[in-house]
Amino acid sequence: MTRFRVGVADPILAARPAPDTFTRANYLGAVANRVDSFWVPDHLNQLFPRSLWKQKYCGATKLLPTLSHLAKVPPSLMREYVLNGTPDEIIEQAAQWRDSGVRYLVLVNASVLQRSLRKGLASTVPFNKIVRRLKKL
Repeated sequence: MTRFRVGVADPILAARPAPDTFTRANYLGAVANRVDSFWVPDHLNQLFPRSLWKQKYCGATKLLPTLSHLAKVPPSLMREYVLNGTPDEIIEQAAQWRDSGVRYLVLVNASVLQRSLRKGLASTVPFNKIVRRLKKL
């Protein structure tokens, strides 16, 4: 069985002391984990500011007029297409995807997007463990 190829996508957060601080830290983590690719997306493709969530700028607003609809998505559906949980649960989910034919994963540490900076930054250690374990699957 072939191994996963693993990429890491940067959540592109502007930070102090410089706007690219988190991107540089994520890149160094990706290099240390020997990922296959590092993605730095355009901000409109990965994160959509509320100011642009209008029909004038985004056609998807015809399908989801407000982002409040996203709160109604059942957790069971999210677990089907988003790797989430403890590191062991994520590895188990990824192994199931691998057995179903998935060969390339691009991961984003979305935990850093929460309100608590301390908790968000603390998530990088388990995230890096997950990346290293996925490379071995």
